[in-house]
Amino acid sequence: MVQTDNPSIIFNVLDPSSTPGSELLNVMKIIEKVVDEFGVNIAICPPLAYLALCKEKSSLQILTQIENLILSQNLSFYNTFELLKLLKIDGVILNQPNNELSIGKLEELIRYSRTHRFFTLVYSNNVAVSAAITKLDPNGIIFSYSGDWNSETPISKSTIELIENQVKRINLENPRVSPFCGEGVFGRIDVEKALELGIKGFVIDLGYSSSKDYYQYVTSLITPLIKK
Repeated sequence: MVQTDNPSIIFNVLDPSSTPGSELLNVMKIIEKVVDEFGVNIAICPPLAYLALCKEKSSLQILTQIENLILSQNLSFYNTFELLKLLKIDGVILNQPNNELSIGKLEELIRYSRTHRFFTLVYSNNVAVSAAITKLDPNGIIFSYSGDWNSETPISKSTIELIENQVKRINLENPRVSPFCGEGVFGRIDVEKALELGIKGFVIDLGYSSSKDYYQYVTSLITPLIKK
């Protein structure tokens, strides 16, 4: 099944040493099965080293954290996006934690990305930054409601007002921008709570899953997203 809509869940693979290429491809096949069965749009953001391999071997949407590519290859923005277009990459994630960019640089990157018709997500670590980024018109903002991207507190046990503040501010500033949650999703109950609070999508680190039954794990996460 070839996905054409924007993804609702993006699985981020941060550490290539913990997820070898062969294992990642096996996990992606499981995710493809879930997509075929339930029709929920799911994307993968693999490590840079596996970018071309994942696109070649999988029908899933493939995203990349573009700053890694620019910094590692010393490419211009224009050449970087041309390369991603050549690889048929579906989208980019910008402003990753611990490598925040200026608003001016984000504006330039988002403009290049949208010009090349990439699905574009931007990280934000607070409400004020989210408000500024919405004006640049990306597809979505991946926000941290706690300010700690490594927080192990589930959404279902978090302070609701912190999440609501982010969602309301994004919707107020630019309703075209979808609020994505980048922390606190560990199971189905967290997805359910997030949807109730107005979150439209999720970026989830595959490394957080202690389950080796990836089919059951992914299915449990996407169940609340299935349209009745």
